[in-house]
Amino acid sequence: MTAVLWFFLLFAALYHLLVTVFVYGLGRVQPEMLVIFRDIFRLVIFFVLAIVHRKIFVDYVKRTWKLWWVLILLSFFALAVSYIQQKTMTDMLVWAKYGMQFFFVFLMATFLGQIFSQKGAQKFQSFLHILFYIFVWIIIVGILWQVGKMFYPEFFYSLGYATFGDWVFGQNPPLYYLTWPGGYARLSGIFSWPNNYGYLFVGLFGFWRRYLRTYVKQRWVKVLLWALFAFSVLWTMSRGAVLGIFLQIIALSFVLFHAKRSYIIGLLISAILIAGALSLIKRGSTMAHVTAKFSSLAYVRANPWGYGLGSSGPSIHTGHGSILPENFFVQILLDIGIPWMILWLLFRYIVLKNIRTRIRKLARHDKYAVLLICLSFGFLGLLLEGMFLHVFEDSMVNYWFFILWGVTYGYLLVPRSSSSTEEQQS
Repeated sequence: MTAVLWFFLLFAALYHLLVTVFVYGLGRVQPEMLVIFRDIFRLVIFFVLAIVHRKIFVDYVKRTWKLWWVLILLSFFALAVSYIQQKTMTDMLVWAKYGMQFFFVFLMATFLGQIFSQKGAQKFQSFLHILFYIFVWIIIVGILWQVGKMFYPEFFYSLGYATFGDWVFGQNPPLYYLTWPGGYARLSGIFSWPNNYGYLFVGLFGFWRRYLRTYVKQRWVKVLLWALFAFSVLWTMSRGAVLGIFLQIIALSFVLFHAKRSYIIGLLISAILIAGALSLIKRGSTMAHVTAKFSSLAYVRANPWGYGLGSSGPSIHTGHGSILPENFFVQILLDIGIPWMILWLLFRYIVLKNIRTRIRKLARHDKYAVLLICLSFGFLGLLLEGMFLHVFEDSMVNYWFFILWGVTYGYLLVPRSSSSTEEQQS
């Protein structure tokens, strides 16, 4: 199972490159084919494992039935709103990718976590080890890929890239993105967009931090890896990524390390200064984001029941939506309305409540419990970014973050013996 999971996550990370080369460069396949292959592969993995591990699956359903019911109700009401608003099936499918897919990814990964819990801590630890090194290589290759595009553009044009600029649906992806016309090049690595790459760093920051503290002993290696991480985040020039990571540092300082107030204030000031500097560098983008948010709220006031799936957010880039609020929460309000957003929040409340309850029953220094706390703050960091951007729009990021969070959540959801708990002490 672990090898298949590694392969799937590696495939998910390479998805943008595969689309660029095989769809736009060689013209061998349609983009829908890669999406279908990836998602069917995920479903096949889930159903095969559900059959092989039938007893664990029954236990999994008993532990997660509330979440499944909330998700079913949310889907039902979302479809009802869309039907009333005369939305097409294509509109709904597009929205499912941007607004619903990660719910299912998380819940399916929870089942995988329960399988890991039956195989023992060593198996789960091995899974995390390899996953960390894959992530390291994604960052390194991303930097080399970006530098290569800047120095050897002709070669990358031959692979399927277009000239630098903004991404347009259905067209060759740009070589790289600029802060504004004639501005600075932003790092997107092997991902489709600098902001999406920033989402990945925000979501996996806790995983990165926890792995270095737990398993990396050499100081120079830690310094080198942290420099690699920080350099990449800053080069994305994403204000949301900076704020999302600093939020996690501050939260972890409160919850896990009980840091001094002066340290917390210093972190907060640093976050504001860095985000402020990036906002000045990207002042045109900053004003556009602010304008989009406030103008979109008028649509919510006009119809608090929602305009139907696919009415706003990233759907606009595919020709389906018509409103771009630059705010994930306003996007939900526009698509499914205030009553149904309550169900969206209820799902997350149940997850976080279960995490809090389970953490309290585990040893204080259980390394996987600490990892779960860190990943949960990663989700909150992404929600903070959602105040300024449309997070969860990139399936590459969704698969990486929600599979890791869901697997860890499912792994700790199953009570274990005291000897098994002692095995996980850091």
